[in-house]
Amino acid sequence: MVEVINADYADYVSLSSKLVNVDNAVLRMRKPLNELKVRAQGPRKIRARPCPLYHSYQLHLGARAERWSARSRCLLSTVSR
Repeated sequence: MVEVINADYADYVSLSSKLVNVDNAVLRMRKPLNELKVRAQGPRKIRARPCPLYHSYQLHLGARAERWSARSRCLLSTVSR
């Protein structure tokens, strides 16, 4: 290992000096990235909850379809007589 370091000593020193500031950069980026993560996950939590308005709309559509079905059966029965 010592021979490898001696052979590429300039590269080793350059690399180690660059790594000194990596920890600080990671710490500076952590807070904004966590905030972005929370904001990105927010809409999923809202969508996961059931929507009472959507449920009542589905009930309304079902009742409407049932009325149309009953009307069409009534019309068909009068036509076939």
